[in-house]
Amino acid sequence: MKYHDIIEDGRLVLHFAGKFTYKDADIIDLIINEFTNDCVRFISIDMSMTTHIDDAALGMLLYFNQRLVENGGLLTIENPIGDVATALFNAKLNEIVYIINPSFEPRKFSSSEEIV
Repeated sequence: MKYHDIIEDGRLVLHFAGKFTYKDADIIDLIINEFTNDCVRFISIDMSMTTHIDDAALGMLLYFNQRLVENGGLLTIENPIGDVATALFNAKLNEIVYIINPSFEPRKFSSSEEIV
């Protein structure tokens, strides 16, 4: 998984691209520790470029949410597409985390987009 972050409208926005799997645990731990210790309260994860999510990654999102809630914060997931959106809803994350603008249509990549 590749990611980058920006501050937008007073909240941190993380953009995840590619496959989000158990292999990303160290990255997620780093993000959680860096931003929850910096008193960031509102974090959005844009998953519009996330092509795959596994069970371990779903668990990481739950842990991320728990850490934010413990500190009075809020996690939102934005723009999940296709199988990623389906996985989030099948795992019932929508009952715990706000999921904004999901699309259950398969992700269509242009020839210039890199799939990781």
